[in-house]
Amino acid sequence: MIKNIVFDMGGVLRDFDPDHILKSFGVTDPEDIKTIRRVSFDCADWVDVDRGTLSCEAAAELMCPRMPERLREVAGRAIRDWWTLPVLAVEGMDELIEEIHSLGYKLYILSNAAVCLHDYCDRLPGARFFDGIFVSADWKLIKPEEEIYEKFWEHFGLDRSECFFIDDNSVNVCEARRCGMDGVVFFHDVAYLRGQLREKGIPVRE
Repeated sequence: MIKNIVFDMGGVLRDFDPDHILKSFGVTDPEDIKTIRRVSFDCADWVDVDRGTLSCEAAAELMCPRMPERLREVAGRAIRDWWTLPVLAVEGMDELIEEIHSLGYKLYILSNAAVCLHDYCDRLPGARFFDGIFVSADWKLIKPEEEIYEKFWEHFGLDRSECFFIDDNSVNVCEARRCGMDGVVFFHDVAYLRGQLREKGIPVRE
């Protein structure tokens, strides 16, 4: 029986759009956005930020020399301070989380994210209803590694068979299933997600 609903954060609770981030810091030229993204948010080193082996500050120092000098200052601010921007909530997710909570389920976040998630987690949709937040950077682990799921269940004392996982990355969901936690891929469509939850016996409204 499902007792715990586990949410990914970026792409599920909130949008994480590097183009929007860079525009918010004043980068408007599409080619400049592409240049900055290529050597920052979209590069392999950004995974180390989520793994917790590279801070946002250190990432800026590492990445900015790779781009034209005229872009380094603004890119550095975006890399260091992107998390201070207003949270772009996924439409309908706040209402869904509150409804799931009202049905008696426990709610958790399992996210590949930098440690700064702790600084803005209270601005996430449904933040007041979550029973626990597990941030990859705190554990130096990252989805879809098996160990991060094992540590998550151990840390909160959860039975994996009683957990249901929602993530926008199919690889993460597949690995969670392989490890014993059922789940679905979120396609940025809360109405469709509601239907998937009902199929699993979670009686949310249509």
